[in-house]
Amino acid sequence: MMKNKKHFFLIFLFTAVLIFGTRIWASPFFQEEFEVAIYQYPYMKLIANPASNRIDTRYTFINAENDFELRYSFFSQTKEETEHINRAFALFVIPIINDAVGYEVELTNIELYDNQDVAEEYNGDIGLSVFIPNPPSDYGSGYAFMLLSFFFKIGNGIVMQTILFDDIEFAGTEEFWEVSHTFRFFD
Repeated sequence: MMKNKKHFFLIFLFTAVLIFGTRIWASPFFQEEFEVAIYQYPYMKLIANPASNRIDTRYTFINAENDFELRYSFFSQTKEETEHINRAFALFVIPIINDAVGYEVELTNIELYDNQDVAEEYNGDIGLSVFIPNPPSDYGSGYAFMLLSFFFKIGNGIVMQTILFDDIEFAGTEEFWEVSHTFRFFD
């Protein structure tokens, strides 16, 4: 039953993108930083943000062994209206995913997180991610794998979290779990 809901949602998103376009309406999001707690473990080193034509990265971290690169971008919610906010969220992040990855990602490759898990782990309302092997874009170049995640807290905004790494075994480590949980929305 849950799988059918996900497929219906993905088909709805794809149809909405085709019908309404990706940038035709006035988006309720704007790329700017907002207040969110970011945790920096002792092994995480803050470095200069990579240059990007389309995605403004606010924070970038690595570790001493260069096992990963963790990036954060933020998109503030600029409109109070929340009646169609789930659709606006989807229509906003899909083009960003495609830009970051370097090609048009199949909607079936986008994984929706359970809303309860997003609430408990990040104090957010909605979350989704896409895992990309060998990202061809400038944004992901130099790494074998990209985990691109978006978390949205209604009334606050969207956190875009990117984890770039080379060793697939890293994805199963405690360090990877810690890195993927290095932020939380404020109440």
